[in-house]
Amino acid sequence: METRAIEHHYRRRMLMGEVNISTSVGPVRVAHDTASLLVVDHLWDGHTMSSIWDRQGMQIERRRVFAARTWWWTERALRLIQVFDAVGQLVTHRVDFASRPTRDGDRVFQTDWYLDLFVSGDGRRYVIDDEDELAQAVSQHLVTEEQADEAREQCAFLVRLVEDGSLAAWLETQCSTPFELALLPEAPHVWTYT
Repeated sequence: METRAIEHHYRRRMLMGEVNISTSVGPVRVAHDTASLLVVDHLWDGHTMSSIWDRQGMQIERRRVFAARTWWWTERALRLIQVFDAVGQLVTHRVDFASRPTRDGDRVFQTDWYLDLFVSGDGRRYVIDDEDELAQAVSQHLVTEEQADEAREQCAFLVRLVEDGSLAAWLETQCSTPFELALLPEAPHVWTYT
């Protein structure tokens, strides 16, 4: 597998009017790179994500991020990040519904569409987050109704996979390269926010 530097720019238009851009830059191990899908593995800069709870009150753990596998499909309005701990165990799937990724060489650009999906590492439990923010963003014309519908459709597709117990199998059909912590570049991906 190839190692190279990837730069990801993720724009968030806040409901209060400001615009924030998070940029992640660093070396990655390319697990899959075709015209329709880019999958990269990398170390993370080590911040801790707070846990969230599903509708039944069960915790979906989001402990210290050590490494990640990031997925970008050119025909899917989302970014999927699989989060791994220090021993390479899958902890959480985080899905940010966003504009389809635009690639310029090794740079990827997206704009957030507010809706998020979190799936437990075992792929059995999930939380849909920020549905209220998506509705408010539509009412404020920050996201079109068509974009909101597409985000909801993509979310529903992934939720069906979780409920069927087939998320891991579906991801395997998309990229069969296993995540291997020992093969990641030594330098982490670093996030900056502007």
